[in-house]
Amino acid sequence: MLSLALHDDGAPKTACAILPPETAVVREPRRSPNPLILRNGPLQCGILPDIGGSIEHLTYHDGNTAPQSLLRPPDGDTNATRPATALGCFPLVPFSNRIAQGRFVFEGRSITLPPTPSVFPHAMHGHGWVSPWQVLEACDQEVHLEYRHHADAWPFDYVTRQRFTLLPDRLRIEITLTNTGSQRMPGGLGIHPYFPKPPGTRLTARLGGLWMSDASKLPTTLAALPPEWDFHRGRPLDRLVMDNSFTGWDGIAQIDWPHRMSLRITANSTLSFLMIYTPQDGDYFCLEPVSHMIDAVNHSDIANGIKVLATNESIVGVVNLQVLPGPSGADAALAAG
Repeated sequence: MLSLALHDDGAPKTACAILPPETAVVREPRRSPNPLILRNGPLQCGILPDIGGSIEHLTYHDGNTAPQSLLRPPDGDTNATRPATALGCFPLVPFSNRIAQGRFVFEGRSITLPPTPSVFPHAMHGHGWVSPWQVLEACDQEVHLEYRHHADAWPFDYVTRQRFTLLPDRLRIEITLTNTGSQRMPGGLGIHPYFPKPPGTRLTARLGGLWMSDASKLPTTLAALPPEWDFHRGRPLDRLVMDNSFTGWDGIAQIDWPHRMSLRITANSTLSFLMIYTPQDGDYFCLEPVSHMIDAVNHSDIANGIKVLATNESIVGVVNLQVLPGPSGADAALAAG
C-alpha cells in the first residue's frame, strides 16, 4: 500500500534557491505545450508554466508495477491551447471559486470583474489558472514560477509565485501572494487538484460544517454536517454528488483507492477551508485546500477567510505530497489532527 501526504513543514534544501523579487532574473514565458519534467526516485512531475502554471501530471513508478497516477491524468491532448481544467492541478489566486456576479465592495470601492464563461455571470478562480507564468528558475528537481498582475478590472497590483520541489518521496508546493500596490488588497489562494475516482474510492476527513449552496453554487446557509456528508470515519464517493465549501477542517484528509493506494492530505493553517467537488458520473473528484469560503468578498460580516494585505504583505500556502510505504494511515492522520 502507498499513501501520499500533504503537510506543513520547512522548505527543503535544494540546488535551486528561490530568489527575492528585486533580484530575480525573469525569463519570458516558454510558450511550449511540453511540460518541464521533474524526476527524483520513483516520482515524476510535469509542470506547464504557459497553461496557468499547472501540474500536468504526477506519477509514482517503483519499477515493479505500472506507473500510478497520483493526480487525474491529462486528457492526452498536447496542444498548448488546452485549458488548465484538463490537467492535474492548477493554482487559485488571488481568490478561489466564485464571486457573485463578479461584483463586490471593498473599503467603499465598487469593483466589477469580467464573468468567467463557464459560470456566467460570476467570476471564478482569479487570474493564475488562465495566465502564462514566467520561469524564474528550473533544475532537475525544482521549478520556480511567477505571475505578475497589474491593476485592471481587479484594481490591485500583486505578484504570485509557485515553487515546486520534487524529493525522492514527495512533491512540495509553495504558493505565495504578495500585494505590490500602494493600497490594501483583499486576497486568497489555494490549489485545485483533480484526483482519480475509480469505483470504491473512499474519503476520510474531519470537518466542522458546510455552506449549503443555491442553484448557481453560491453559499446560502452555514449548516451542520448531514450524516451522509460526515467523512470522519470514511465514506465511499461512488454515489455522492456535491460542490460545497467546508469549514472547521483540521487540515488532514485521506483518500483510499481500491487498488490499495492511499493519499493522505494535509495543508498548512493558511489553507483552512476545504472545497469538495464530486461530479455525477465522473471518474474524478476535486479536494481543494483553500484560504477562504466561496464568494468570501461578499461575506465580510462573518469569518470568511479572506485576507486583507497591506503593501508588500504576503500570504503563503504550503502543500506536501509525500509517498509513504505501509498501510493506510487515515485513522492515525485524523487522530494527529
